[in-house]
Amino acid sequence: MQEDPLPISEAALCRLGRLSPLWLALCSSLVCLLLACSPPPRIGEDAGEDASALDATGIDAVVIDTVEEPREDTATLGRACTRSSMCDDGIECTTDVCAANGRCENLPNADMCDDRVYCNGQEVCDSRRGCIRGEPINCNDGEVCTSDRCDEMTRTCISRPLDRDGDGDPDDHCYDRTCGDSGAEAGINDSGMLVCWVGRDCDDSNPRVASTLPEICDDGIDNNCNGAIDAMEPGGCRRAPNDRCDDPLDVSRGGIFTMDLSASPADYPLPCGGRLMRDGVARLRLTEPRDIAISVSSPTGVTSVAVQSMCGGTDPSNTLECDSGFPANVRRHSLPAGDYFIIVATSVRGVVDLSVQLTPATPQPANDVCAMATEIPVPMGGTFRSDLIGLRDDASTRCGGSANDAFYTFELTSPQNVSLSLAGARTDNLVLSLLSSCERTPVTLRCETGSSIQMRSYSLPAGRYYVAVEAFDPLLFTLSVNFSDPTPPPTGDTCASPLTLTETAPLMVSTGALENDYRPTCISSGRDAVMQFTLTDRRDVILTAAGASSDFIGLALHSVCPVERGNERLCTTNSNTTRLIALALDPGTYFVTLKTLRPADVQVTLRTYDLVPVTTPTGNDTCATARTITADRALFRATLVGLAHDYRGTCANATGPDAVYQLTLDRRRRLTAVLDTAFLNVFYVTRDDACPGMSPVSTTSTCTLGTRTTLDVTLDPGTYRIFVDALSGAGGLYTLYTQLD
Repeated sequence: MQEDPLPISEAALCRLGRLSPLWLALCSSLVCLLLACSPPPRIGEDAGEDASALDATGIDAVVIDTVEEPREDTATLGRACTRSSMCDDGIECTTDVCAANGRCENLPNADMCDDRVYCNGQEVCDSRRGCIRGEPINCNDGEVCTSDRCDEMTRTCISRPLDRDGDGDPDDHCYDRTCGDSGAEAGINDSGMLVCWVGRDCDDSNPRVASTLPEICDDGIDNNCNGAIDAMEPGGCRRAPNDRCDDPLDVSRGGIFTMDLSASPADYPLPCGGRLMRDGVARLRLTEPRDIAISVSSPTGVTSVAVQSMCGGTDPSNTLECDSGFPANVRRHSLPAGDYFIIVATSVRGVVDLSVQLTPATPQPANDVCAMATEIPVPMGGTFRSDLIGLRDDASTRCGGSANDAFYTFELTSPQNVSLSLAGARTDNLVLSLLSSCERTPVTLRCETGSSIQMRSYSLPAGRYYVAVEAFDPLLFTLSVNFSDPTPPPTGDTCASPLTLTETAPLMVSTGALENDYRPTCISSGRDAVMQFTLTDRRDVILTAAGASSDFIGLALHSVCPVERGNERLCTTNSNTTRLIALALDPGTYFVTLKTLRPADVQVTLRTYDLVPVTTPTGNDTCATARTITADRALFRATLVGLAHDYRGTCANATGPDAVYQLTLDRRRRLTAVLDTAFLNVFYVTRDDACPGMSPVSTTSTCTLGTRTTLDVTLDPGTYRIFVDALSGAGGLYTLYTQLD
């Protein structure tokens, strides 16, 4: 809104004064008073006639002369006013004034909407809606062989020859239509536009192909579009750029670079990756010490990267850093000023992306060994941001093994709850360990792996403790440590206070407040809960743990507690829902360890059954002689010895003998089947129409490989085949349990 302090006429002011003494007080002249006391003229009557108008209250009506010269601008006439500040209409692009006739005028002003950008069109002002965007300038010339755009600098449309790959050579299907394709000489017109051009790029999707480029050796393509490839080029082909130490790519300013190694054969073996299929060379010149972070990635292959003080030198001392992977990463603190060479290698023909980050020099962390561990103040705790760049392996923890490590330490004078939090990047794999000693093989109290780790110890006794942060890559991390008053661990956290399982009702277990105390063989990471149940006679037992769709759940069955790796009777994992089946358990007390990779709410159900009778089938070698399963619960003990190899599942190329079972469902049912063998087995289920046939690949619904394998699948009504297959050899004895729910 813009106000214009235009005064109203004195006559209008005096006429308005007839309505209120306030207005009479504003009259400054005798003329004003006379006008105020004179009756106003009626519209349509001669002003000189003696006429008056009374409103319904008997007060003389005020009639303001609205006759004025027509305006070129369209304005919205508004309410009565005495000053322009009374005319604000809330529209940002109108000029709001109180006109000489005592009425507000709101004048649209398109200049107030102009964003001074040519190519997006001319903005307009609407007196009701405000500024409205204009139509963008349309530069389309209707020619498919040109790339058209609006140029803000010159405020004109520019058309260029179509050059999709940006190599400066237009597509060879295109030419300037105004000159024809007769090869007229190209030039630049007065407007700076290329005219009479003819495209000669035979592959306008590849910037390595253009009629203006030289022929490159060993890349398998016609670089200069003359029909000759590689060594067939008249006059010979050239070596690929950045192929060797005498032609490096300069990366001294840092950044992201694309290196095409399609025509760069492997010249330099690397200590971390051997001699890969292709390699190239870049040069890094530092004028002062800098921290470096170098990453090399390929969309399809393994990559390696090495930083060398002498390019291609075979002496191990020449290679300062080396890594291989998806991607390959090297980092270093305070690399001194000087010239360095970066060898980039890949296992496939194609391009790689090279990222070089240069930051101010910082010292390498000093807490690489136990003796230099960083002290954590108690009870304040703290947050520590550091990295593993340049560090080595000094302690073999239970979870970290030979990974590079950094150490922290704290001393408790009384029991405390201790919370540890470790975070890296989303794809990092870190190890966090709490140690009661720090040496080559320390005593690990608990440890976890992942990109984000939470660890809590309840009522940790007084003493000196160490925290190890480990990873195989030189990762950046943040470690947070908090201390609080001691509290006992929640019920179910350890063997000292297990939860009780019964058949009367499911047990809901929340693992959020629990810790990783035990490490069964099938799942070592995650928080765990300990439960117990008691059998008074010999029973078959089924334990079911059901969580959310994103949960990964492990169940382990033990006859003793505390549980240790390898002392469980059974251990199984699955996503969402895990089912553990134990047959013919003797009377006694048993312990169950439930583990989840992340905090979760899991419903655990215990069911026991009378022992199912054992059946020993024979002759079920093919689909035609398959053993039919009729009971909801069935137990088979048999051997594959003497049977033939007839079928093959999708999860392994089995060559051993196989046995076939069949079941028919009249309604949707859940099938749980457990196969125990002394040999490596392939266990799978298919629909009936997969038989006969040697390779029912497309119809295999579930397939698993191991010595104790489980099928847990919901099946629609129909007939199905269950296959017990030996991966190789003659097979042997097996036990098959099936249950339909």
